[in-house]
Amino acid sequence: MNSIIEAITTVLYACNCLLGVCGLTLLIFGIVLLLKESRYVNIFDSIFLSVGSWSLCIGFLLLVVVAFGINALIKKKTCCLFRYAMLLIVVFLSQISLGLFAAVTLHPANNFTQRVQQRFEVPFKRNNSEFRTILNKVERNFKCCGIKGSTDYNTTVPKTCCENNCKRYHESGCVVTYAKDIEKHIKEIAYISLVFSLPHIGASCLSLILRKSYIRCFPQDTPHTP
Repeated sequence: MNSIIEAITTVLYACNCLLGVCGLTLLIFGIVLLLKESRYVNIFDSIFLSVGSWSLCIGFLLLVVVAFGINALIKKKTCCLFRYAMLLIVVFLSQISLGLFAAVTLHPANNFTQRVQQRFEVPFKRNNSEFRTILNKVERNFKCCGIKGSTDYNTTVPKTCCENNCKRYHESGCVVTYAKDIEKHIKEIAYISLVFSLPHIGASCLSLILRKSYIRCFPQDTPHTP
């Protein structure tokens, strides 16, 4: 029985490492997406509806749960193992929801590129000076020009649209370029959330099995309530 417990414990440690990597990745990708939106153009209506915000929160939550699980394994606390298993199910459901939310955001029916275009066009047409400063940053860092191209500027094309000492302008518009970059991050979050959700179930089941094994082997050290 002790060899079985050791084997399950080893697998659980491995699952925790995998979940820790998943949580850290979601946390980092969420931060990167939020920083890009805060620095350039925010695509979502609210920070609470942003894929980046949810990715950051769920990634942080997963790291906390993993730390809790490792602590339960080290101290061999059956009550903590039970709570760890329940917390993993909660995180599993949250992570699946994040993956679906990210996938739905990019679904063709939601016209993600068109949403990005509206975020660019409305302040651009109003000649908003603050937005023009942001657009110049986008042009400089994403190698694009205007909303759809250099023809958006009726008079003087800004230097941020230039290449090779202004001998030529960036060909692509900033809407398409910026939308593709944000799409890439959201797709990464969706894939990680959905693919790495499976180990949650395995770790949860193993935690419950390990808890029962502890109760059988060490009944005198085990509380009767979870």
